[in-house]
Amino acid sequence: SSGINAEWPLRPGEIVNHISPENFNYYICSQKLSTEQKNIYGPQLTENEDWYNTPYANLEITSHDIETWKSVEVDEELKLPETNVFVPENFELVNPAEAKSLPVVLNDTDPVKLWWYLDTEFSQPKINMGCRIHPVPKAPSVRGEILARLLSSMYSQESAESLYPALMVDFDIQLMFSDYWIAQIRGFSDPNKVKEVINKALDLLFQLDFAQPEDHFNATVVEPLRKYYQNTATLMPAKLARVFSKMLQDEYMYSFHKSIEVLDTITQSDIKSYRDDFLKDITIDCLAMGNVLSEQASEYSNILQSKLSTLGKAEIVAGDRLKSFLYPALKIKNGTNYVIRRKVLNLEDPNSGALVQYQIGLMYSNGPYTDRKPFYRYALVRLLGLAMKERCFNYLRTQQQLGYLASCFEEAYKDILIYNILVQGSRADKGAEVMAEEIDKFVQLTYDEFSNMPQDTIDKFFGGIKIAMKKQLEDQPISMSLKYDRYALEIFRGMPDFERRAKQSAAIDDITFDDFLEFYYRYLVGGSRRKISTRVFGKDDTIPNVGGDSGNSGGDYILDDEVIVDDVVQFREKHLSGKFGRED
Repeated sequence: SSGINAEWPLRPGEIVNHISPENFNYYICSQKLSTEQKNIYGPQLTENEDWYNTPYANLEITSHDIETWKSVEVDEELKLPETNVFVPENFELVNPAEAKSLPVVLNDTDPVKLWWYLDTEFSQPKINMGCRIHPVPKAPSVRGEILARLLSSMYSQESAESLYPALMVDFDIQLMFSDYWIAQIRGFSDPNKVKEVINKALDLLFQLDFAQPEDHFNATVVEPLRKYYQNTATLMPAKLARVFSKMLQDEYMYSFHKSIEVLDTITQSDIKSYRDDFLKDITIDCLAMGNVLSEQASEYSNILQSKLSTLGKAEIVAGDRLKSFLYPALKIKNGTNYVIRRKVLNLEDPNSGALVQYQIGLMYSNGPYTDRKPFYRYALVRLLGLAMKERCFNYLRTQQQLGYLASCFEEAYKDILIYNILVQGSRADKGAEVMAEEIDKFVQLTYDEFSNMPQDTIDKFFGGIKIAMKKQLEDQPISMSLKYDRYALEIFRGMPDFERRAKQSAAIDDITFDDFLEFYYRYLVGGSRRKISTRVFGKDDTIPNVGGDSGNSGGDYILDDEVIVDDVVQFREKHLSGKFGRED
C-alpha cells in the first residue's frame, strides 16, 4: 500500500499474519440505524460526534464473536481468481552499452525490416513496438474497406475477453485492419510477458470463428457497422461539411448509402477470404523501442513472422511498400473553387455550417519555392495558422456573430497540407450561404490588413508568432510513448528524417513578412488558389437555386467562378484523378 512507510511496525511479509479476528474492526453506516433503540440493522446510537453532531456508537467486539469468526468455514463459491499469466515480474533496466543516438535498422536484408532504439532517456521498464504489414497495393474499393472493418470488429470482440488480463497489467496490444494492417504492443518490457502477449494476440487472429450462427453474427458484427453508417444522419453540420469535403479529395471515402448496400452482400466466409488473401504477398516493417535489447527486438519480430507464416500461410517478401500506402489526397485544379451544397441529414437540426478549405500541397515538398530551405512552405502554413487563429474567432464569431463555432486551423490530411475555416450556428438570418460569403470576406479583409500593417506592428506580431512556432517545434517529448510516436511517424512514412523538426524550425529563421504575404496571396487569395467551399443547410435554411439539378444525378456545372459539385463521389471519379507532385 502507498500508506506503508519506513516507520510501519510490520514488514510486508508479516501483514497477512496480522489479519485475524483479534485485530478486526468493522464499520456499519446506514440511515436505518436508530438513536432510540437497537434494531435489526445495528446497535442503538448513543453518542454524537463533535463537528456535525452525527449520531454514532462505538462498541467493543465480544469475545464470543471473535471465537465464532475463528471457526468460520470458507464458502465453496469463494475462490481466488485464476493467476494472471501476464503480470510482469522482470522490471530490470537493460544494459545501455549498445544504445544508439537514433533508431537503427537491425536486419535490412531480412524479409522483416526491423528498426530498433534502446531508450536511455526515460529509464522505464517499458516497451513500445509497432509493425506495418503491407499487401500488394491495389485500387481502393467500398468492399475492401468494409471487409477490413468487419474483420476488425470480429477480432476486437475476441480479444476483448482473451486479452483483458494483459490490459489489466498495463499491456496494450492492438491489431488494426485497413488497406494495410498495424500490429502494436505497449507495456512493461518483461521479455517473457511480452512474448506471451504477442503470441496470444496473434493466435487469436487465426482462431476467429467464421461459422457463427447468422443471427449472432448479424447482431454482434454487422449491425454495429450498419449503425455506424446510419448514424451519419446525426452528424452536426460542421462535421458533415468536413466529411463531404474530404470525400471529394479522398478516393478511399464513399457514400454511406453505398457502404450499407455493399455491407448487406458480405458473408463470414468473405471475411475469412479477405484475411487469408491479404497475407499471400506481404512486406513487414517494425519499430521496437524502449527498455529492449536488439536481440530481444529481433526475437519479437521473429514471433510475428513465424505466426503469420505458419498459422496464416503468409508469403513474406522483402521490399519497401511504405510509400505506396501514403495515398495523398487528390489534387484539385489550380484556380478552381469547388462548391458543395447539402441539406443536413437530420432534418430537425436547426444548425447550418460552412467549411472553406484551401489545398496547399505535399507536406514534405517546398512546391514552387525550390530555392528556399527545406520545409519552407510547411513553416509558412504553420505561421498562417498562428496568425489567423485569433482574427478568425474575432471576426466570424464576435463581430459577425455567425454562430457559436468559428475556427481556423491548418492540418495535414493524407500528407497534403490544407488550411481550414469552419463555422457552425443556428441563426435564421445567417445560414450556410451567408457563412461562406463571410468567410471569403474575412480572408480578403485579413490580407488587406496584413498588406497595410505598419512596420512596428509587423515586428511585434510576426516576430512573436515565429518565436511561438519555433518553441512548438523544439519542444521534446515528455514520455517514452510520445517519443515512440514521433520516431514511428518518420519510419512508417517511408522517408525517415529524424532531423525533420530541427529543419522545420530552421526554415522559420529566414522567412520575412513579405514572404508570408506572398504565400497568403498565392494559396488563399490569388487566381491559382485551390479552394473547396462546403455548405450544409439546416432545418429552416434553404439551399439557393443556382441551376443544375437536385443533387442526385452527379451532374456538374460552372456558375461564375464556382464549380458546383452535385454527386461528390461521381464528380471525384470523373474529374479528380490527379495527384500532387513535388512541384505543386
